[in-house]
Amino acid sequence: MTFFRQVAVVCAFAVMLTGCVATSSEIVDLGSNTKGYRVYCGGTIYSDADDCHSRAEYLCGDLGYSVLKEASMPYSHTLPLWDNSTHYIVVQCNAP
Repeated sequence: MTFFRQVAVVCAFAVMLTGCVATSSEIVDLGSNTKGYRVYCGGTIYSDADDCHSRAEYLCGDLGYSVLKEASMPYSHTLPLWDNSTHYIVVQCNAP
């Protein structure tokens, strides 16, 4: 493998790891025919609870949102850039 190819592989791996900083979300049933979002963030040294709130703002837009639950879950892995926990919030978008 040439030097430049090795550098490209290392850079691709670094981008893949930092890509894990991105939050994810899923639709959840809040009961009474209402839906909300569980927004996950954390898991790397580069992310924090603000990432959850940024994602919630994106999902709910100008309506805003209410946080119904905020918690952390243990997350086991062996990569050195991870902090062994995943933070999440459950939100409901405000009504129009």
